[in-house]
Amino acid sequence: MTLEYMDPTLPPLIPTVNPKCSFVVLREDFACTLGFPPASVDYSPPPDCPAPWSRVILELSASASDVQMDRIAAIWVDGAEILRTSTPLPMAPGVFWRVRKDVTRYTALLRSATTFSMMLENSNATLPGVYSVNVSLHFYRGALSDDAGRNPSLKLPTSAHTNEQLGSRRLSAHPTIKGLYREPADLIIPISNELGDCGPGYWFKIHNESDVQLTTVLIPNNTYRAVLEIYVSHHGDDEYWYANPLRMNGPRGGLMSPSSKANGGFRQVVVTIDKRFAGAVVPFPVIYPGSINPFFWAPVAAIGAYDHPSYDLDLTPFVGKLLDGPEHHFGLTVRDSQPYWLVSANLHLWLDAWSDGVEGALVRYKVPPLKLSRQADWRERDGKSSIDGQVIIRFSGWVSSSKGNITTSVKQRLKFKSRVEVHRRGSIKQASMEVKSRTNVRTEKNHKVIGRVQVETEAPLLMETMSSNGGGGSVFEKTKMYHELQETTSVAVGKEVAYSTMTDRQDSEGSALMEDGVAMWGSGDTKSTYKFRDDKACYLRTVVMVGGRRDFADTVGSPPATANYTQPPDCPAPWTRVVLELSLSVSNVQRDRVAAVWVNGAEVLRTTTPLSTSPGGAFWKVHKDVTRYTTLLRHYGDAGTLTMRLENSNIASSPGVFSANVSLHFYRGAVPIARPAAIGTAHPTVKGLYREPADLIIPISCEKGAEGGGFWLLVNNDSHVPAASVTIPRNTYRAVIEIFSSYHADDEFWYTNPLRSSFQGDLGASRANGGFRQLYATVDGKFVGGHIPFAVIYPGSLNPYFWSPVTAIGAFDIPSYDLDITPFLGLLLDGQPHEIGLGVKDSQPYWLLSGNLHLWVDAWSDVVEAGLVEYSSPPLKINRHAEWRNLDGQSEVDAEGLIRFSGWVSSSKGNITTTVRQKVKFKSQVEVQNRGAVKHVEMMNKERTTVGLAKGHQAMGRVQLFIEAPLQVQTSSVNAVGGAVFQKTRMYHQLQEILNLNENMAVSTSSLTDRQDAEGSVLMHDGEPVWGSGSTRSSYKYRDENTCYLRTVNAAGGVVKFDVASPQCSAVAVA
Repeated sequence: MTLEYMDPTLPPLIPTVNPKCSFVVLREDFACTLGFPPASVDYSPPPDCPAPWSRVILELSASASDVQMDRIAAIWVDGAEILRTSTPLPMAPGVFWRVRKDVTRYTALLRSATTFSMMLENSNATLPGVYSVNVSLHFYRGALSDDAGRNPSLKLPTSAHTNEQLGSRRLSAHPTIKGLYREPADLIIPISNELGDCGPGYWFKIHNESDVQLTTVLIPNNTYRAVLEIYVSHHGDDEYWYANPLRMNGPRGGLMSPSSKANGGFRQVVVTIDKRFAGAVVPFPVIYPGSINPFFWAPVAAIGAYDHPSYDLDLTPFVGKLLDGPEHHFGLTVRDSQPYWLVSANLHLWLDAWSDGVEGALVRYKVPPLKLSRQADWRERDGKSSIDGQVIIRFSGWVSSSKGNITTSVKQRLKFKSRVEVHRRGSIKQASMEVKSRTNVRTEKNHKVIGRVQVETEAPLLMETMSSNGGGGSVFEKTKMYHELQETTSVAVGKEVAYSTMTDRQDSEGSALMEDGVAMWGSGDTKSTYKFRDDKACYLRTVVMVGGRRDFADTVGSPPATANYTQPPDCPAPWTRVVLELSLSVSNVQRDRVAAVWVNGAEVLRTTTPLSTSPGGAFWKVHKDVTRYTTLLRHYGDAGTLTMRLENSNIASSPGVFSANVSLHFYRGAVPIARPAAIGTAHPTVKGLYREPADLIIPISCEKGAEGGGFWLLVNNDSHVPAASVTIPRNTYRAVIEIFSSYHADDEFWYTNPLRSSFQGDLGASRANGGFRQLYATVDGKFVGGHIPFAVIYPGSLNPYFWSPVTAIGAFDIPSYDLDITPFLGLLLDGQPHEIGLGVKDSQPYWLLSGNLHLWVDAWSDVVEAGLVEYSSPPLKINRHAEWRNLDGQSEVDAEGLIRFSGWVSSSKGNITTTVRQKVKFKSQVEVQNRGAVKHVEMMNKERTTVGLAKGHQAMGRVQLFIEAPLQVQTSSVNAVGGAVFQKTRMYHQLQEILNLNENMAVSTSSLTDRQDAEGSVLMHDGEPVWGSGSTRSSYKYRDENTCYLRTVNAAGGVVKFDVASPQCSAVAVA
């Protein structure tokens, strides 16, 4: 099984979708690396995009080949740590995961040639898993997308800048941009193990609180600001420190670690300068993937497990002490610790380029002892204990530089409590912990506050475990857990303020059978919710796991999977964008399947699955902008229903089980499009006919879809036109029908179908009626528009080896088709039910259709009036020609037509006439030679659809969409042994769309070209691939007046050979 593990957090804030440049820094397999030094490689900054960069993103992509323990890992640059992470606990082969982290704050390390190092101690002596890791860097330029179109750049919070220095630049409290790093430091000095490159890594190993690790540091004389960043992780006897009870005698051990000393659940990382206290933090209790119940963390990781938090201490008040000439000793330790902790730190320094030396002094140092109250009451194995503590510390110091004499004051308040209770002779254990901290950093100049950063953190944890004898020395454990991290950040410079809140919460419940501390089997349900909000955006992601995943095993004939849905209470409408994410995996060999997602019976996604030819399975993701369905997502009280249909059969020859997660991402804030606000966007993910989401969406689908085979309508031939009865509001002023479609069985290869009265070949369907099909809609039996569908090639079609790992155009997000029926509102606004029908001209069994009727309602009128003034819909001119002699011959189908509809609607917006004009030109040619052994297919579809709006005789706006879709397929076949057939196929396929939007004097234009060229061979037996090969070149290009995006991917033999994205749309050289 191939399964992606994930951490549902906020994506990094980046200027554009595509980096200026990217490259892989390190590739390494970690097999048996215990006791070995870190893997190290030389690094040089990219010569084709040197600094400065607006953002740098580190991406770690990793996989585990087989079962393995969870491991700790870290990445250093020249000895300075930039990522601390842990691996999943792979319980089956095929686990992989990614970590993306904003590392812009380490720019000073990345500007020059240096060394990249990674430590991942692994042993495959007992468990065979090998970790394979790629580390990449992505460099970005340009204004950050959060401010694109509004501000030239985004500035961060705490440097002392006046309003004049800020100008129009904007603050940010975005959590992926650390509050204390308004601008990257000029110099970073590692506080780490100097022998890291030849020993066990650059981290310090701390065994107890008296084990103080020291580093000697000499800082430049022109340093005017300093921040210490601390990385930390807990291991051995202290892996479960957060659940450790307090007792003076009796049995050792916490809830999970029997060997640990029961000294309570308080730990604090302490920093000293020349043996003098300079700051401390209580670390967030990161739960490792193998901890508590490993089945909680598959496939969603515990909070912080893949990107361990680092902790910042502003040491600027101490700069005066550090500038006195001699070296100084920085110390790191962990209070109350047990063996062992891995700790390192980075000293970020900002230098005054206009001064050789600056002056400073520490003027306030108030560090009262941390007041800890420890209580314990135990009787043998049962009892309870608690630790409470709080403290307020204050530092102030001034630094005189070319920026002026600036005083920095730091105030930190900490409040901590830990509770542990054990009942029933140790079989019931409860642990709770809560840490609250508030850090204030204030800068003053001439007794005037010029900047402030405040970060409030709250981290509650609650666990309950019930244990019983599992037999044979095993223990059966049932566990409930609640864990949360809340951060509130406010930054201010002068009168400018930025504010954000972040909440990351997990609720888990499950059981596991443990032997010698290892989970033998079990289950776990986890709900993960990540929410971020600031003045520009709202991001909410919720992932619910049941037993680790939602499965589609043997679902043929079963009702769809359903779930209740309500809009997120912490992030209610309105939203500027809503994006649906479908994450899927398949566990083993399996056929390609069709699937769909509906909200309240209205389809929002039609997709296909890959054809999995490997026992290791496959995984993939689909992202789709679903903003147009906003009205379906605005459920306030009563829950709506989200439904997914994926018919699968896991018989012996195809045992694969599909696992799916459906997520919704809600966004707020202006969409970064630099064009007049009055005009819509021609971006391809924002449909031209949906400038604003509809007020009402009525499904044209099967009413009992949730009880049977899904909401789609089954169409068997062109005389079969299923319909839905619809009554629309009488104040509707605009209407669009959206049609979803897919084709199957006899019509799966309609686009290669020849024309003849009888045909025995396998190129087309059983009835050779030609390669023309047209989707259409009717109102009370009256034709109201149609489209020739784009020929989506399914993953199991033509040559399945073409589509691994790059899918055919549209296969993962099958296109829908829009028909503006506003001219027909005069027929629909009588308050009576009307029949909306959907059909496919020339179709054979079978097609799956569904539709959504998008309606815009006039809030200022109870009733509007409308009339149809022009209806010109002559039949398509279809010419059919065929010449055949036995198996060989040729056929051609040509179709051409022009339709025009016009109608007026009188509402509070005025009397507006909508005119729809569509021109279609289609050609299909099929040629068969060499007694059916050579088959050549060509198809071309051209459509131009124009929707114009006029008030009186004055044009108000126009949408024009031009589509061109050529397809060429050539197949040569040779009979092989045992009834098999050897096929060689070449294919060229393309979708080109040009969209023009006009509104008054504003214009927006875009063009999209999606092209694929494929060549390969396959041995087929009984219609199934036995073996084969394929190479595919995919090129996607999009351009509008603001953006240009080009991506080229070459794949061969199931492997991506070349993948380059160019944000400038420059020509991509293919190796």
